[in-house]
Amino acid sequence: MAALYVVEPGIHDIVVEGRSDAAAIRWYMRQHGIKCKVYAVDDRVEVPSSAVRSFDLDVNARGRVIALARNIAERAPSASLTCVIDADFDYLGNETPDYSCSTLLVTDFAALEGYALDVDTLEKFLRLVLSLSDSVSASVLLSTILPPLSEIFLVRASIKSVVPDRPLVEKFERCLKKGEGIVSVDVSELIRRSVGGKEEVTAVEVKYAELRSQLPSDLRKAARGHDIIRLISFVVGESRDCDLLERALMGCLERAVLDPYPLFTTLRERAAS
Repeated sequence: MAALYVVEPGIHDIVVEGRSDAAAIRWYMRQHGIKCKVYAVDDRVEVPSSAVRSFDLDVNARGRVIALARNIAERAPSASLTCVIDADFDYLGNETPDYSCSTLLVTDFAALEGYALDVDTLEKFLRLVLSLSDSVSASVLLSTILPPLSEIFLVRASIKSVVPDRPLVEKFERCLKKGEGIVSVDVSELIRRSVGGKEEVTAVEVKYAELRSQLPSDLRKAARGHDIIRLISFVVGESRDCDLLERALMGCLERAVLDPYPLFTTLRERAAS
């Protein structure tokens, strides 16, 4: 694959983690009249698990994108390939993570869906998709969901650090309580339901307390992408399929909202060079 970009320098490819990410970035580039191809990593190339592990990465789509980016950067430094990953937990304690890889870009927030945490985008989603009245304020919704999103994010990060083989409990909404303009998270219960063992629960709670001091100032950098629509649904009482609603939310993004962010500025510059 590296040889392709050396022989055909006019090829501009963008490789991302998943198909929904590819669809969003493909739409954005077309809005600017930029011709390039955007692929989910598993639709473009087979990255062996051994190659992912060689960089001490998790064997998942994100790990495969990073491994691909590093391999191409080593073999063809001038390649016209751009790989994009979600930042995930990388902004915890680090406002500007350095990946030291010429072919790799990272989202400005924890996930691509974080760009939809914008008052204008949420306003459009509430009115056109959910058909809610003006009594549900987009700005109030945003300020309501960001704190619990960050707390759930910290629990995920804590579990991953202490017991990486344990996922967060699937129905985390059972550990949420809705009040007037606020959603509280029963962190201890969420950890207990997810982890189980007493010693592990204690270790995760200690890690959680440690990570709280590392929260970025912009809480969109501490919000897992797929949790966003679940928190919105919880707050407004929406029961429709979250996958479809998530796509609809991303469909409410306007080009002008994305234009100023470093990720999208760099994507435009690279594809046009």
